Amino acid sequence: MPGAGDDQLPYLRDIYDHVKKLSNLTDSYRDQVVGTADSYSSVVSNQLNVVMKQLAIISTVFLPLTFLTGSFGQNFSALIAHMTGWPAFLILGVGTEVVASAWLYLVFRRRGWIRS
Repeated sequence: MPGAGDDQLPYLRDIYDHVKKLSNLTDSYRDQVVGTADSYSSVVSNQLNVVMKQLAIISTVFLPLTFLTGSFGQNFSALIAHMTGWPAFLILGVGTEVVASAWLYLVFRRRGWIRS
């Protein structure tokens, strides 16, 4: 090496070895940090998927209920002519919503989306 004597070469090689080991150790730590960040991202993504699944189930349950309620509300005058009292109202108005909710509950439970 220019400017270094023969007695300094072992010292410089030792410093070079230490720097190389520190560089490899830094690369190893960087890989561990990247792996940890990827694992954290995966866990957060899985939790988000669970939340999105729950929201999809809730919206799927309310979709037919909203449709039935809207249909019942728009055709109220036509339905009144066919309804003779509370039993007819309960069967037609409330019964269809209960049947739709029960059917969706059974479908979701059969697919394993709802645990009881």
